[in-house]
Amino acid sequence: MRKELQDFLILALPALLAGLLAMAFHLPPWLGIPLTALCGFVPPMLRLRQTERALVEQAVNHVEFTRQVVDVIPHPVYVKDADSRYIIVNRAFCEERNLPLEQIVGLTTQEITRNKADSQVSRKEDQAVLAGQVIRKEQHDIHPTHRTERHRLIMKGACRTANGAMVIVGANFDLSHWWVNEQDLQQELQQQRTHYQDTLDFVQRVLDLIPHPVYVKDQNSRYVIANSAMAAESGLSAEELIGSTGDVQGHIRAEDEAVLAGKELMTEVQDVDARGLDRFRIVSKGVCLNAYGEPVIVGAHVDLTELRYVERNLQESLKNEVALRERTEAFIQRLIDVIPDPVFIKKAGGVYVMINEAFASYRNVDKLNFKGFKRHEPSTDPALRAASMSEDEQVLAGMDSDKEDHVIRQATGEEIFRVISKRRSVFVDGDPVIVGIEHHITRWKLAERELKAVLEREMAQRLRTERFVQDLIDVIPDPVYVKSADGQYLIVNDAFARVRRKPREELIGLVSPSTVSRDEDQQVIAGGEVLKEEHRHRSTGEEIFRVVCKRRCVSVDGSPVVVGIDHYITEWRLAERELKRLAEEDVLTGIANRRHFTTEANRSLEKAHRHGEVMSLLLFDLDHFKLINDKYGHNIGDEVLREMARRMQECFRKSDLPGRWGGEEFIALLPHTPVFAARDVAERLRKALADIPISTSSGDIKVTLSGGGAQMLADDTLESLVARADAALYRAKHGGRNRVETSDATGAVATEPDRHETPEASTALAAHRS
Repeated sequence: MRKELQDFLILALPALLAGLLAMAFHLPPWLGIPLTALCGFVPPMLRLRQTERALVEQAVNHVEFTRQVVDVIPHPVYVKDADSRYIIVNRAFCEERNLPLEQIVGLTTQEITRNKADSQVSRKEDQAVLAGQVIRKEQHDIHPTHRTERHRLIMKGACRTANGAMVIVGANFDLSHWWVNEQDLQQELQQQRTHYQDTLDFVQRVLDLIPHPVYVKDQNSRYVIANSAMAAESGLSAEELIGSTGDVQGHIRAEDEAVLAGKELMTEVQDVDARGLDRFRIVSKGVCLNAYGEPVIVGAHVDLTELRYVERNLQESLKNEVALRERTEAFIQRLIDVIPDPVFIKKAGGVYVMINEAFASYRNVDKLNFKGFKRHEPSTDPALRAASMSEDEQVLAGMDSDKEDHVIRQATGEEIFRVISKRRSVFVDGDPVIVGIEHHITRWKLAERELKAVLEREMAQRLRTERFVQDLIDVIPDPVYVKSADGQYLIVNDAFARVRRKPREELIGLVSPSTVSRDEDQQVIAGGEVLKEEHRHRSTGEEIFRVVCKRRCVSVDGSPVVVGIDHYITEWRLAERELKRLAEEDVLTGIANRRHFTTEANRSLEKAHRHGEVMSLLLFDLDHFKLINDKYGHNIGDEVLREMARRMQECFRKSDLPGRWGGEEFIALLPHTPVFAARDVAERLRKALADIPISTSSGDIKVTLSGGGAQMLADDTLESLVARADAALYRAKHGGRNRVETSDATGAVATEPDRHETPEASTALAAHRS
């Protein structure tokens, strides 16, 4: 409605205006007509002007929107007119040229670049595009700003604007990242193909070492892999066999199909070889997937011919051995029957396998029927049977048994004395047995009993006492002795004799040659006590630790004596020393390990903080050490690490603390040393390592190191000090390696002050150089 009112006013106002003019100036009526027509042209002209202004504003908005759109594109995009002057460029294009938008729009490529060749090529391409050609090409060049290698996809085309003018639209897409990835993938693919072929060659070499035929066939029973033994069995060369089915018979093809269906085949086959001799083989087949996921048949023929012939010979030999064993058993039986004392042979568990005539007569049993029964002892006493079984087990374990037995025969009440001897042996069937003989000594024992009765009553108590004392101290594993008041040895145990390397009889009555020992004895006799630890070396160089204990006692005859014991603790002391060394030293290099270094470094930092002392820390890393391990092996790498530790010890003072931080990393704490003095020490170590190759069992190896150093600050802990040294080491690594960097508290490169102004630095440097 509002639009219609506007149209009406535009048409009516000119007529009304013409009428008012005619009336005001008293114009003739005929002049009002052209005047009205003339006033009618004014509104259309005004409307045309408004439309033109709206179109211009709309065009400007479209151009601005187009600029915003192309600015979003991360790759350079531009629009040029027919004279190759830039009309629109995006932000990526400006960043690539390193120019602001105002210095690009309205200019040509030749005007904004210094490279005339590129500008000429761009001009020719623009002309070709305007002629109707579309350009799409890959270009490899150097970035004009960053000076780095880049790969781009350059695209150009032409189109017409709204007013019909031809413009060139272009875009440069940076493909550097994808190009590099493509090259890496191509290289990886080639490596995988080479590795696959090397694997196949290795498998073939391994199979050729197997003396029995081994092969792999595909689903059509064609050989894809066969070792040399398989080729020799087939009568074909390896080249002729691969790809062929060989001389495949019907049952072999059926076996292959069954194996492919999931059945595993393993059977023994007897046939005749080319010489007409019997041949025995185990034929095995199975299925698995190859590298392409396809099922293949893996087979092997194991020749058992020699084993089968050996088996036949063994069976014949076994028959002969059985006959020999039977004859041997008969001979043994006749042999033991001649012995007048009871003889028996038992196996484990108390099973009698053989007895002689005397044994059968004494036990009143049948010799033939008694064999094989578990008859342990004639007595039914469970304790005696258990003792006999235990004794048999000890004999079977290798211990000889000789004992005198005194029993009363249950049948007659007769007192019996006998010596029962048992020894371990091996029976004719190879089983371990107990061979025993019961030697009856009743008559001699009864006579001896009468002769010794009186003497035994008189001496029994004293002998038992002395024996008990001797047995008691012999049980003690450490040397024990009893000396008289004048220093003579009265009693010594076995351990004492072993230590002195003399029989006990030669030691009894001797006097200790040591003046110190005799003085101690007099002190003990007077009521004192000796308890001390001794550390000495024997003439053989052996290191000895012992605890000597002496006390006063009274002998059986009432005289005072010295009772002493030497408790040897060498193993414990050496173990303590070794544990301490293992806890503090790196096993490979012999310098401080990480745990010991951390403990000592924390202690030193605490002392330095407390006394306000200066201290620096150095961290080293062997350059490209992994390449040494990969090329020469870890044993050579270990030699390099040991030599590195040795050279560190040569460069540092005794007051410094070098250590192995881990892997190929080493660390050192330098008390009373500022960081620039520590850097001089690190440089000296670096130069010595770089100038003099390390001699190893694989020859001389040139090794370099990178180092980082940091000086202790007032609030430093070991962790923060190591972190700053590690940051400096990181800069040394990324600065080209074989160099030393130092850090301040912020991790930046430290500035070296004038050494002449720091007496402490001069003192530290002099100490290191000495």
